[in-house]
Amino acid sequence: MRWSSLTLPQLPDHTMQSAHAPIACAVLLTGGQGSRLGGCAKSLLRLDGKPLVLRQLDALYEAGVQQIVVVTGFYHAEVEQLLNVSKGSAPWVECVRTARNPNPEHGQQSSVLQGLRALTPPYDLALIVLVDQPLMTATDYRECLDAHAARPSGTLIAYPRVDGKRGNPVALARAAVDAVLASGDTCRSYIEGHKALVHQYPSQNAHFLTDIDTLSDIEKLRLQTGVNLQLP
Repeated sequence: MRWSSLTLPQLPDHTMQSAHAPIACAVLLTGGQGSRLGGCAKSLLRLDGKPLVLRQLDALYEAGVQQIVVVTGFYHAEVEQLLNVSKGSAPWVECVRTARNPNPEHGQQSSVLQGLRALTPPYDLALIVLVDQPLMTATDYRECLDAHAARPSGTLIAYPRVDGKRGNPVALARAAVDAVLASGDTCRSYIEGHKALVHQYPSQNAHFLTDIDTLSDIEKLRLQTGVNLQLP
């Protein structure tokens, strides 16, 4: 089954400079192999009994994100099945659809491009969301959306900087999404090559730095925060 979002009318001016609240969408990356996690799907790690992919969808929806593309890859069948099973009770059903990366072995940036191509106008900005950030909440995503809205004039891309380190998620204005897709480059390379368009906003929110790559990361998270992730 393919998930589908509401079909929204195309506005004549996709830059959307009117006074309405920004229309936010998200690309949720679940395509990785989890090779450093022993070949385990990070999206299916459980926190308080709920898989991370569902927790992320709940948080994004609560934050006001109106369209979410879940990019699948190595564990496409498992993630798709989980979404299908969850659709009966989830409030985000009409906002979510999947896009399968046919070549997930090409890395995360190939999944980012797959997700950006799958977004349906109209929208004002897109969040690039990592499924393996277990501490992220709706409040955290609203912080990202607010920071992007308050970015300096002339910039199109915003991401947090915490204790001197780059955090996630990255927020791109619609014009930046279009530019990335037209460039033929990866999103990361485009950002690195257009630093004048980037606003790195200061934050004290450690949630933006916390992600899970290895079994030792799971143990470190438990010791530091008391959060206990379970393998699927």
